[in-house]
Amino acid sequence: MSEVNEQDYELAFQIITYAGDAQSSAIEAIAACENYDFDKAAELINAANKSYIKCHEIQTNMFTNEANGQKTELNIILVHAQDHLTMANLRIGEAKNIMNLYKKIQELENREEKNEQQN
Repeated sequence: MSEVNEQDYELAFQIITYAGDAQSSAIEAIAACENYDFDKAAELINAANKSYIKCHEIQTNMFTNEANGQKTELNIILVHAQDHLTMANLRIGEAKNIMNLYKKIQELENREEKNEQQN
């Protein structure tokens, strides 16, 4: 049985934490879009991106270390961390797309309201 590398676990948990923060911010951004609060949604998407960048930097450092011969022991926590990183990326993209859709919905509603007022 191999010895646990505490640094690898710490890095994996940092990725999980930052990715979780990114996902939470993206989910909050979607909720803000539902209320047509696009300024808040944009702030939350920006926060999600910042958290995502932090996890991506950790991952990039791990890749660099691996390329330089410093092996990272594969473990279930690291696999879980990579899953969180991927999901954060997807959730941020989803929030951006939903924001664009809600902007179009609001535009259509405003257009319909103007038409009703003119008639």
